[in-house]
Amino acid sequence: MMGGVLGLEGEFFGHGGALKTARGAFPSADANLLVVNGMVNILARYPGDVLQPYVGAGAGVSLAHLRDINFHTSTGSFSGKAGDVAFAYQFLAGMRAHVNKKVYLFGEYKYFGSAYDWKSESSSGVSGPTTSLTFRTHIVALGLGVTI
Repeated sequence: MMGGVLGLEGEFFGHGGALKTARGAFPSADANLLVVNGMVNILARYPGDVLQPYVGAGAGVSLAHLRDINFHTSTGSFSGKAGDVAFAYQFLAGMRAHVNKKVYLFGEYKYFGSAYDWKSESSSGVSGPTTSLTFRTHIVALGLGVTI
């Protein structure tokens, strides 16, 4: 740290949701996605006494679990479940407001991204269609923190 201006943080978070194509679309896709991430961020923080705005960037690993898969393409179908581990990155900006010397409130915006690839196999063990997902999301977080 440089007088509290630069910092390093680790974080672990997850999110999930449904992936669906429009009804009647071909190729069609329907699945549930669960993503768990481990990130290391570098932050630049304004060293104010009460309000501390900050910006940062991070890199890490993302584990994506795709389940209840039902994909249909012209080259075949992909069903069941699959997992992939991929590089992940994020950019963030926020504000920390000190309540006292140990406790603070914060609000934060993150842009998170990763790219996943899943390969299917037929019952005979032959490789089937490959499914790729370029995943990007916006995250808004509000919270309470404690300084150690």
